[in-house]
Amino acid sequence: MKTKMRYCFNVLLSAILGFMGFGLFSCGKYGTPTRNLTIEGEITDENQKPLPKMQVINREGSEGFWLDDSADTLYTNTKGKYYKKKIEEDPPMFHQVIVNDPSGVYQSDTVVAQEEGYVDKNGEYNYNLKVDFTLKKK
Repeated sequence: MKTKMRYCFNVLLSAILGFMGFGLFSCGKYGTPTRNLTIEGEITDENQKPLPKMQVINREGSEGFWLDDSADTLYTNTKGKYYKKKIEEDPPMFHQVIVNDPSGVYQSDTVVAQEEGYVDKNGEYNYNLKVDFTLKKK
């Protein structure tokens, strides 16, 4: 009788802990998996001259299905470079990167790219998205 009660107690406790996320197949080391994402690139004209103040829109998703609520808008600095680092709780994705010239001198351009990832020595997931553009005049 004691053995049967102990078995039932162990099954019940295992089920409760499993639903709470302490099971063998829980997500990550401490709960929700996160990733460090670095978005960067350079925008130049056809003569390799850096283009400052260009608008860069980054949208995550998959080809044909882009998440508007995940859009980041960045602007290039005086050296034509843009950069953003953020921590996300989503799995790696594809990105649609759109470049617009607010002054209207250069044509807009769009690229679909996928993050490149690696695990660092601390076991953290790091992903890089590097997209460079060469814009043509209208």
